[in-house]
Amino acid sequence: MTRFNSFLLKHLCKGIAVGWSLLAVFLISDLGGVGTIILKSSNTVMAIGLLLMGFAITFGSCAMGIGVMKYLPEPDGEKS
Repeated sequence: MTRFNSFLLKHLCKGIAVGWSLLAVFLISDLGGVGTIILKSSNTVMAIGLLLMGFAITFGSCAMGIGVMKYLPEPDGEKS
């Protein structure tokens, strides 16, 4: 794995962690009654799974984009 790939993977994991934490707060606080609706539905696992994937994709890609925009490549000849 190259250095840049590990850089992107690190940012992806951070974004997923932030997204899932925000989703947990969102469901626990029952904002707009969404938590109650999901828990009372017959497909609770599927609904939470879809939310987890949606938040992971959204926040993970956002964190990777921020990482790429802040990335400073090494000057030529200075490879570690």
